[in-house]
Amino acid sequence: MIDRPGNPVLRSRGILGALLLLTCLTGLALFSQGCHAQAAPPFNHPYLTWQGDPCTTMTVTFQTATVPKAVEVRYDSASHAGKPDDYPGKAAGASHQVDGLVDKRSINSAELSGLKPATRYYFVFQAENGEFSKEYLFETIANDERMIRFVDGGDVGEFPSVPGLFRSAAAQNPAFVEIGGDIAYEGGNLDEFATVDAWLNLWTEGMVAPDGRLIPLVAVIGNHEVNHESGAKERRAPFYYGYYPQGGKSYFARDFGPNLRFIALDSDHTVGHAEQVGWLKEQLQAPGGKHRIASYHVPLFPSHREFTGGDSEAGRRLWMPLFDQFHLSLGLEHHDHTFKRTKALRAGEPDPAGTVYLGDGCMGQDPRDVDAARPYLEKASSTRHFWVVDVDAEKVSCRAIGDDGKVFDACDVK
Repeated sequence: MIDRPGNPVLRSRGILGALLLLTCLTGLALFSQGCHAQAAPPFNHPYLTWQGDPCTTMTVTFQTATVPKAVEVRYDSASHAGKPDDYPGKAAGASHQVDGLVDKRSINSAELSGLKPATRYYFVFQAENGEFSKEYLFETIANDERMIRFVDGGDVGEFPSVPGLFRSAAAQNPAFVEIGGDIAYEGGNLDEFATVDAWLNLWTEGMVAPDGRLIPLVAVIGNHEVNHESGAKERRAPFYYGYYPQGGKSYFARDFGPNLRFIALDSDHTVGHAEQVGWLKEQLQAPGGKHRIASYHVPLFPSHREFTGGDSEAGRRLWMPLFDQFHLSLGLEHHDHTFKRTKALRAGEPDPAGTVYLGDGCMGQDPRDVDAARPYLEKASSTRHFWVVDVDAEKVSCRAIGDDGKVFDACDVK
């Protein structure tokens, strides 16, 4: 049959062709813009980190499209329903831009200091247009013997499993959540700012405690925070250093009251293992922190990747002797996208007085296969999860929670 103008076959084929062309063009447009084309930047959504003592300080950060008229946080231990003139506390902050970021957004931070431990604070911040935000809430860390709870996760991204895992983690009512590297999976690439925006949206929406309290972030660096450029660490990991104020280093220690010294390490992403050895020894042997817990990205005792070679071997050679000498309670490991719990280990061998290593970073990513035959493993599986860690004067209690919200493993460490 020959199709001619006015022929019903021609008209139907023309309509189908136009629809097909429109679908293809729409798909190509979305593909070229990336899967976050519809994601709005998380402007004027505050998030919390620490640069100083978690018992007496808090850093409030929010982003704006342009530099705000002023960076100011007003706060009090009593609620004032968002009326800015009623908050007696005032903290002035500063703005900066990430060099090379195309939209030239402003990252605005203010550190609140001189706070009382174990105290709830209500705050508002001055937004881009000079008006003040709605009221938010945070709580400082207790500086006494009471138990402190935190959540450990890693290898997150902004995948479909993340919102549920975040909600489940927030429901545990932790004092903070620590992400052990591979936070948003932007690879330190400035063109991937929408990937970080999508992750920050998930964080600011999901990491809210049942009572409305914002849960602070402790961010540990991983390989997917870093690009392949040379030069300053801020150029190599622009979002990690530019978005999450933590004192300007990728390795740091925080004392969360008298029972917990938390040590964040850089497993050779912007700082080599050897460069941190002297500092790590000081943190492990210094007074304070009945329990010492370290978090880093690349595992000393991997459950999926090869045991020999690379950063795992460097960690065992340079850091593990210090972990053994000063009895690190827990090593929080990531990178392999699995669940694992090792036996208590000393010099790599089972020892009841040794360190337990938990991992392996699967709070969003698809799980990988495990090598369950490795002799140092107590338990391992291909399971998305996060760890809930309770620390008191006597022990450290750990629970693994899967993406169904249920506990599937637990252990106590003394």
